[in-house]
Amino acid sequence: MINRLLRFQILLVFILFYGVVYSQKIDYSNNSDRINAFNPEWHLTVSGGTSVFLGDVKQNPVLPSLSNRSELRYVGSIGFGRRFSSVLGLRIETDYSHVLGTSRLHDIHFQSEIFEGNLVLQIYPINLLTSFKSDRLADFYLVAGGGLINFNSILYQLIDGKTLAKSGFGNGRGIGGRTLEGMLFGGFGIEFPVHSNWAIRFEMANRILNSDMLDLKQSGSKYDMYNYATFGIRFKFDKSQGKKSRAPDASKPNLKEKEVAEKKDDQYLLNKIVENDSAVEEKQQIVKDLSIITEVTMVDTTLQLVIEKEAFPVSVQSMNREYRVQIFAAGGKKVEIERLALHFRLQSSEIKEDVYNGMYIYSVGSYNSYEEAASRRNLIRSENGVKDAFIVFFENGKRLPRLPYFKK
Repeated sequence: MINRLLRFQILLVFILFYGVVYSQKIDYSNNSDRINAFNPEWHLTVSGGTSVFLGDVKQNPVLPSLSNRSELRYVGSIGFGRRFSSVLGLRIETDYSHVLGTSRLHDIHFQSEIFEGNLVLQIYPINLLTSFKSDRLADFYLVAGGGLINFNSILYQLIDGKTLAKSGFGNGRGIGGRTLEGMLFGGFGIEFPVHSNWAIRFEMANRILNSDMLDLKQSGSKYDMYNYATFGIRFKFDKSQGKKSRAPDASKPNLKEKEVAEKKDDQYLLNKIVENDSAVEEKQQIVKDLSIITEVTMVDTTLQLVIEKEAFPVSVQSMNREYRVQIFAAGGKKVEIERLALHFRLQSSEIKEDVYNGMYIYSVGSYNSYEEAASRRNLIRSENGVKDAFIVFFENGKRLPRLPYFKK
């Protein structure tokens, strides 16, 4: 049995090493898979369920006896951990349970009160074989680990309840004088996401002690074993929640008339750049000479120019003209709006789908002024995690290649 435990420990170390190495190789750089990119997370788990003893003092080798001192008992646990990648997670966990076994053949039964402290490794094998998907109905995983068990056990005569033996109760090295033993375990679990932060989980694992002291009867196997089957919830902590975004400062003083005139002249030159069909290199050279340009973005052969905010963004007072905040784009294949809403924590009813330059684009909001759109953009970046959200302009339901920054 010692050799079996040693092999189990070696397997556990191998799985941990392989999971860490493989998880670092997963590439989510493809834009169409951006919403499926895994983000490491901290989480809290709370569970409760049943315990079943699988050792010497037992009526049926596997199933719990429900008569003459029912062997079906209870367990509660709380854990805190981190999922480092799509294939690997680790948590620390504490459990409290009662375990009971009955043997009518030997006219005995025992019961134990148990405290556990464990280190739990979670492995998601599906993500080892295929890419991570954030919208899966369920997430299957394996668990393995070890820890320390502190217990008080009493062995009784079944017919009259006479105490035959005790373990712990102030005589052990564990918590409150309980008996202290080492323990290994392995099992599986499955999680059903019900919200971006919440999931319902079921987990089952067998535990094996490094002694035969739990049931106080040394016969058969030298190592006692018992099982936990639990249902619970998992809460994922999200750092972006609770952060407040600041609206852009629109209280900057007006520029001098000379500076305004210079910027209007520069705007005329910018319009020529956008409308001109000359080479991209020529456009870039002209752009370098304009001090008011703060960002240049190349999309195919279309040059998009972002101007400083002091350049008087236009207010739009028309139902056919509006500012929006673009949150996502995909080429060749549509993305379900409900899927985007779940991932970015938005209402599906406010996400609009359009086609621009052969790509499906997704945006939210409808604003008359640049300031309103900028305030929503900052909010989406800080609270919804869309770090690259940006402002776009629509006229008659179609996105334009640039924003109407200057008054004419």
